[in-house]
Amino acid sequence: MITQIFFFVIVLIYAAFAFYWVQAFFKGAPYYPSNKKIVKKMIKAMELDGKSKVAELGAGDGRIAFAISKTGAHVTAIEINPFFVLLMKLKNIFHKNKIKAIRANVLDHDYSQYNAVTIYLYPGLMHQLEDSLFTQMKKGSVIVSNTFRFKKHEPERVIENRVVIYRVN
Repeated sequence: MITQIFFFVIVLIYAAFAFYWVQAFFKGAPYYPSNKKIVKKMIKAMELDGKSKVAELGAGDGRIAFAISKTGAHVTAIEINPFFVLLMKLKNIFHKNKIKAIRANVLDHDYSQYNAVTIYLYPGLMHQLEDSLFTQMKKGSVIVSNTFRFKKHEPERVIENRVVIYRVN
């Protein structure tokens, strides 16, 4: 009986995780972690300090958010998948530099409090986010994208054709 209950719980967890993974294809992007080399270049491009307020959009497991937090910046990791949000909150227990992990749809979030954003989402979702980011963020704020570009704004610069840097005017 205990084995059957355990099996049922595992199947239920797997089914829920699969649901959010499939849903990610329609709402933004499935989990696909950035490689460490690109993450370092993204963080360097943001020129962060202890006063910086950064949002990682579609944070996944939070690997970029935790790497950014090592700079002393205040980081909010925004993720729609509750399993990844729980994972980030559990990682936060053992991590010296804390992040704020929230479960939210990136399309419904207010970005006026951030002076830097990092993003690795499909172009369709980036297009939906573009106006919100460029109108809500303060002048001089930086947006760093892994691989994908916005349609209406030209990047300030591009590093290795993967790290795309925008400045809010």
